[in-house]
Amino acid sequence: MGITEEREKVRLVLEKVDEFDIHENQDPKAIYERGKSSFAVYCKPEDHPEGWDEEAIKTTRNFPREFVARIYWRWKEGLITHLEIALLVNPLYLLPPNTTHDGYFNNRPEDIRWTKEKARWLFEQAGVPLPEFIVIHI
Repeated sequence: MGITEEREKVRLVLEKVDEFDIHENQDPKAIYERGKSSFAVYCKPEDHPEGWDEEAIKTTRNFPREFVARIYWRWKEGLITHLEIALLVNPLYLLPPNTTHDGYFNNRPEDIRWTKEKARWLFEQAGVPLPEFIVIHI
């Protein structure tokens, strides 16, 4: 398989990202946002990683959503080698009561599992095999 075929895979997935764009589509499965060499995955009050507060997500914006992860294609010698998942979430309601936190919650297993499920579904919709995942530590 060459670079042309690999780029076609990315194109097909990004078409589905556009189809299920969180800003343009009210479908409950529309939780994606295109990037230059990546796509973002958001959650909604009705579909979120375990431990997230549905009511808190509802109050975040006029159109309730929370950023969960960005997924990047990684290449070597013209071939896709894997996907990198970068999780950088800051829902303060994940804190235990009466505590403070100045940063983000990185790489919670619940967030990783949920993000992989959403990526797997997206790639299935595009008819593209899902590459291996690597979670990067931010």
